Amino acid sequence: MEDIKGARSRFKEAFEAKEAKISDRFRGGRGLLWSLDALKDTHDMYPVAEAAVNLIPLLSSFSLQSADKQHQLRQAVGLASDAAALALHVGKGPLAALQLLETGRGVLAGSLQNIRTDLSALQQKFPGLAGAFVHLRDQLDAPAQQTSLEPTQLTSPTKMSPVDPDRRHKASLQMDSLLGDIRSRPGFERFLASATEEEMREATAHGPVVVINVSSYRCDALFVERSGVRFLALRELTLDGLKARANSLESVATLAWLWDVVVGPVLDALGVTGPPSGDTWPHVWWVPTGPLTRFPLHAAGHHSKRSAETALDRVVSSYSPSIKSILHTRRQRRREAGVASGPNVVLVDMQETPRQNWLSHAKRETHAVQQVCEAIGLPCNQPLANKKDVLIALETCKILHFAGHGGAHPDPLRSLLLLKDWEKDPLTVESLLETNGSASAQFLAYLSACGTGRIQDDRSIDESIHLASAFQLAGFRHVIGTLWEVDDGLCVDMARLTYEFLGANGLSDESVSSGLHYATKTLRDRWVERQAGTEATERASDGNRDMVLRVDAKPDRPLWVPYVHFGV
Repeated sequence: MEDIKGARSRFKEAFEAKEAKISDRFRGGRGLLWSLDALKDTHDMYPVAEAAVNLIPLLSSFSLQSADKQHQLRQAVGLASDAAALALHVGKGPLAALQLLETGRGVLAGSLQNIRTDLSALQQKFPGLAGAFVHLRDQLDAPAQQTSLEPTQLTSPTKMSPVDPDRRHKASLQMDSLLGDIRSRPGFERFLASATEEEMREATAHGPVVVINVSSYRCDALFVERSGVRFLALRELTLDGLKARANSLESVATLAWLWDVVVGPVLDALGVTGPPSGDTWPHVWWVPTGPLTRFPLHAAGHHSKRSAETALDRVVSSYSPSIKSILHTRRQRRREAGVASGPNVVLVDMQETPRQNWLSHAKRETHAVQQVCEAIGLPCNQPLANKKDVLIALETCKILHFAGHGGAHPDPLRSLLLLKDWEKDPLTVESLLETNGSASAQFLAYLSACGTGRIQDDRSIDESIHLASAFQLAGFRHVIGTLWEVDDGLCVDMARLTYEFLGANGLSDESVSSGLHYATKTLRDRWVERQAGTEATERASDGNRDMVLRVDAKPDRPLWVPYVHFGV
C-alpha cells in the first residue's frame, strides 16, 4: 500500500508539471488514475480523468502526420470511456459524459475534419482570416516530404505536394495563433471548438443519436435527442460479457443477447416498442465505444421468433464514430458543390486479384449495379483497377462501387482495398486520408469487401479508423461497409436490392440507409424462412443429425448481418 501511495505522489508530480511534454504529463495522469483506483480513492478520480482527457487532443498536434498521430493516440485508448463513466458515477450528468467522449475519441478524424472544414461563413465576413486558414491548412494537410529519391507516383490534383517537417511545425504554431484570432471575432467564438449541447442536438434533426459507453466501471446509453440529453444505465452489459462473445459476433445467441442487454432496452427507452405503423421508419444513429464497436447493433434481436423483438423490425440503423462526425458531414452537405465533369458511377470489380481467391460473383455484382444505375440516368465507368486510376476516378464520381477483397490490418492506417497493384502500391487507409475530396460532392462509397468497417487492434479502437471511415474523410457522405467477412454470393443480392431501392426512391441521404435496411431485412426474412424449413427437416429426421445434414444447414448462418451504413 505504501508503494502505491509513493507511486501516486510521483504520478501526481508528473501530471501537474506544466512545463513537461504533453505525452509525459498524460502518462503521469494515467498512472495517477491507476494509483487512485488501486487505493479505492474514487472521490479524486473524476477531476484527474477529466483533466487527462483534455490532454488527448494535444497528443495529436497539427504538425504530426496521420501515422504519428495514430501512434501517440494509442496510449489514450479507453480513457475517455472511463472518464465518461466516472462523470455519471459522481453525478456530473450525461452532457459532461458526452463532452468527454467527444474530446477523447476520434481525435485523428476530428483533426482532419477541422482543417477541411467549410469556410464559407468565415470567407464572407473575414476573407483575410479565411485566406490565412486555407494557406496554413494546405501545408498541414499535405503528406510528409519523402525521404527517398524516388518521385511520387501520383500526380492527382487532390494529393498535395509534400511538406518538410520544419515547415509543418512552423505552420502548426501559426495555426494555433490564427485559431485564437478567429475565435476572438463575433460569431466565430466556437470556430472548430467541441460541440455544445445545442450543437449536439442539431445532429438529431433526422433521428436520435445513441452513444453506448462501455467501461469497466459501468456501461450506459447516452441519448441525444431534440429535447435534450439523457442516459440509461445498462446494468446487464459488461466488458466481460463483450469479451466472452468477441469470437461469436454473428451467432444467433449473440444477436439475441445483444438485444436483451443493449438494443432492446435502448429502443424501449426511445419509445420505439414495435414496427412502424406506416411507411416512415424511425432512424437511429449508433455511436458504440470500446469493444462494442465490433458488434452488429443493427442486427440485434430474436429473429427466429418472428416477432418485433429485433432492431430490423423497428428502426433504420446508421453508425458514426462520433457526434462531431455527423455534424461535420451535415455541414459539408449544405455547400452543395457541383460534381466535376465525368462519369457519375465508378465500378471496380476485382473478380481476379493477384494471390487472392477468385471471386466468382464480383463481376455479376457490378453488372447488376450498372443496370440499375444506368436505368436511372447515372452513367458508369470502370477505370483500370490500380491505385492511381481509381484515385483519379474518385475525384469526379458521385458513387463508387467496389466488389473485391478488403484487408483489415492491425495498424488501421495499413488496411486496404486490394487492386491489381496491391502488392507494390496498395490503396490503404493512409493513402485515402491524404486525399481531400470534400470540395466535390461524392455521395456514396459501397465497399462490398470483407471487414471494411473493422478495427483489429484494440489500441486503435477509440479512433474508429478503418476503410469505411477513411472514405468518409475523403469526402463521401455515405459509406456502406462490412464488419467482418462476407459471402461472395450474398453480396450480389445485397447490392442489387440496395440499388433497386435507390433507383425507386431517388438519391437522397435518407434513401441510402433505408435502402440498405430494406435489403438487409429482405435477406433476413428469407433466412428466417430457410431456417424454419431446416428445423422442420431436422424434426422429421427423428433427430438423426448426420454429417450431411450439418453441411446442408451451414448456409443458414445469418450472412446478412455484417453490412452497415456510415453517414447522415
